[in-house]
Amino acid sequence: MSNEIVYQRRGLDRYLVLLVLLLSAFGLLMVYSVSQPLTEQPLLYFKKQAMHLMLGMALMLLLSGADLRRLDNSKVIGAIMAVVFVLLILTFIPPFAAPAKGAHRWINLPVHLQPSELAKATMILFFAHYLAAQGEGIRRFWRGVVPLVGIAMPFIGLIAIEPDLGAAAVIAALMILMLFIGGAQWRVIGLGFVGGALFIASQIVMAPWRVKRLLGFLDPSRDPLGVNWQTWQAQIAIGRGGLTGVGIGNGWQKFYFVPEMHTDFILANLGEEMGLLGLLLAFLLFFFLIWRSIRLCLRATDLFVRLCGLGAALLIGMQVLINAAVVMSLLPNKGLSLPFFSYGGSNTLLNFALIGVILAAARQAPVDATSKPKVLHLLQRRELPAESEEGITC
Repeated sequence: MSNEIVYQRRGLDRYLVLLVLLLSAFGLLMVYSVSQPLTEQPLLYFKKQAMHLMLGMALMLLLSGADLRRLDNSKVIGAIMAVVFVLLILTFIPPFAAPAKGAHRWINLPVHLQPSELAKATMILFFAHYLAAQGEGIRRFWRGVVPLVGIAMPFIGLIAIEPDLGAAAVIAALMILMLFIGGAQWRVIGLGFVGGALFIASQIVMAPWRVKRLLGFLDPSRDPLGVNWQTWQAQIAIGRGGLTGVGIGNGWQKFYFVPEMHTDFILANLGEEMGLLGLLLAFLLFFFLIWRSIRLCLRATDLFVRLCGLGAALLIGMQVLINAAVVMSLLPNKGLSLPFFSYGGSNTLLNFALIGVILAAARQAPVDATSKPKVLHLLQRRELPAESEEGITC
C-alpha cells in the first residue's frame, strides 16, 4: 500500500464563507450610511463598493479552486514579483502615475490600480516559497535570513517612498512573523523588530509632517483643529454612539467632520451608529474569521500551502488590528483600510483574494486532516547545536 498522502477535493468551508459574507454585508451597510452626505450622488460609494464586492467574491471562488502547489516554483514566483516591481515603479512615471494628495500610490492602466496591495499578496507567495525551500536552512542567518530580507527590502523601500509607510510597515511585520513561523531563531526575530523600529523611526524623522502626526498622537490636546482633527472627530463619533448607537443612518460625524470616513475611518461611523455593541460584533466576527482561517491552514501538510494560508490570515488580522488601533487613537494616525468594510477596489479585491487562498489551502488538506487540526511542529522553536551554529555577527 502506498505511503503517499492522499488529498481530497473538499467543498468550500461554509463557516469561513459565512463569516466573509456577514462582514461584507456589514461593511456595505456602513458604506451606504456614509454615502448620505453626497447630495448629488448619495449612492455613489454604495454602488461602487457593491461592484467591488461582487468582483471580489468571484475572485475568491476562482482562487479557492486553485492548486496552490503549482505556484511553488521559482520561475513563477520570480515572474510575479518582477511584474509587481515594475508596477510599483510606474507609480512615479507619467502618464501611468496617478498622484493624489502628494502621494504616488496609484497607476492608471485600463483600471485604477494600487500596486502596493498587489505587493502584499506577492510577498506572501515569496515568503512562503522561500521558507518552504529553505526548510531548516532558515535557521542560518547569512545563508537563510539575509537573502530573504535582501529581496524583500526593495519592495518595502519603493512603497515607503510613495509614501505609504503603513503598507511598508505591514509587509515588514508580515516578513518577521513568517520568519518566526518558518523556524528562524529567536535572536533573528528580535533583530527584525529592532530593525523594523529603526526603519519606521528613520521614515518619521525624514518627514516633518510625520513628526507632527507623532507629536499629535503623544499629546492629544495638541492642534485639535489641525493634525489631530481626524482622530478627535473619530473619538467624538465613537463616544456619541454609547452602548447601542444612534441608529443606522443617524450619525452626524460623517457629514464632513471625519475626513475619509468611507475608507480608513469607517469604524468610527460604525461606533457612532451601532455603538459599543456594534463594534464588539464586528470584532467578534473578525476574531472568528482569523481563528477559523488559521485552524484550516494548520491542517495542510504541504509546507508551502500552509505558509501561504497562514500568511494570508496574518495579513488580514494585522490590517484589522492596526486600523482599529488608529481609529481609537491607540496608534498614530496612518491610513490603512479595514478589510471588508472600507470603500476601495484594490484593498477589497486583495482581501477576497486572501480568503480565496485560505479556502484553497483548506481544500488541499489530506483526507485524515479533519481529525488532526493541530500542526504544532510548525511553531516549535529549536536552536542550532553549538558546534554548527552560525552567528549573526561576522
